[in-house]
Amino acid sequence: MEHSGFHPSVNGDRKYKAIDWAEYFASFITNGVFPILRLGHPAEQIPSAGLQVTADEGMKVILNPGRGWINGRIYRNTGYKEMIIDTADGVLRRIDRIVMRWDLLGRDLYTYVKKGAPASTPQPQGLQRDADAFELCLADVFVNNGVVNITQANITDQRFNMSVCGITTGVIQQIDFDIITAQFNAFFAEYKPRIEEDYREYAEKTEEAFAAFLEYLTAFKHTAQSDVEEWIETIKDILDENVAASLLLKIQDLEKDVPVSILGTVEHGVDHYPVCNLYITDNGAGMSGAGMTGAGGETLTSIPAEYELDGHETVQVKTIAKYAEYTTSHKISENMFSFTSPDNTTSLLLTLN
Repeated sequence: MEHSGFHPSVNGDRKYKAIDWAEYFASFITNGVFPILRLGHPAEQIPSAGLQVTADEGMKVILNPGRGWINGRIYRNTGYKEMIIDTADGVLRRIDRIVMRWDLLGRDLYTYVKKGAPASTPQPQGLQRDADAFELCLADVFVNNGVVNITQANITDQRFNMSVCGITTGVIQQIDFDIITAQFNAFFAEYKPRIEEDYREYAEKTEEAFAAFLEYLTAFKHTAQSDVEEWIETIKDILDENVAASLLLKIQDLEKDVPVSILGTVEHGVDHYPVCNLYITDNGAGMSGAGMTGAGGETLTSIPAEYELDGHETVQVKTIAKYAEYTTSHKISENMFSFTSPDNTTSLLLTLN
């Protein structure tokens, strides 16, 4: 059927209802937050701040002044409305919603907190949109377990989300997104220190794990040596003298290559756990540091050695008994050191990579 309006009334023949006006406005003013304010106070004239939800102290949030539209009905907040978020659960988290609700039966349009259900992975409650009521979500508030205050980073602005709210665009020309940018900056400022702290904890745990691994290797060495000695004790009685003597000579020969003598401890500046190598050069008059040979010496030959690392700064060097007297050390560079013989004719070269 055809309808028209609005026309002057003659003797009461043109009377209009509230629903007629609502349908009229709904035809060109879309549902959502009206972003242009002219309520008098300068703070109320920031286009992107209309009906924004901001954090206050404790478990309170503030709804900024602004206007909203639902199905041709207008909502107007002329002050800064304080809204209380219920106490957080001690174990579970939840998501509360700040909702603008048109109540058809109650003949009212207002805002309230729509509390979410506590859960390990919380979800906000759905919005009612039926013959009795129609709701728009202005913001979601994440309530972590055990918290006693709400921060701006806990508030997700939903005014620009067309699926749950949206901006009234039918009679305006532009939308200001400064508030969204400010919210992102607040989120980044809060969570950046947490990320940095997580990284520091990870680095510390990694360093502790490496130190524990070195301790394990040292303990394993002593345990293995004890096991071999116990095994020899168990078999020595079943060996004849010739076999036992031969075995003893072999063991003694092997022991010559076991690093047992401490040359010394050097302080380096490589700023990490280095890979260490020990070489010898014969007939070298000390170490010049030029290349990988001693001054006047021969090509370097690797010799058995063990290294104990103390953090990133020092290395203790052990080698076989043959070189026990090479205890005079010289620093060639941050990653190269020498240990010279008593007559200063032969040198050991320690490299840190």
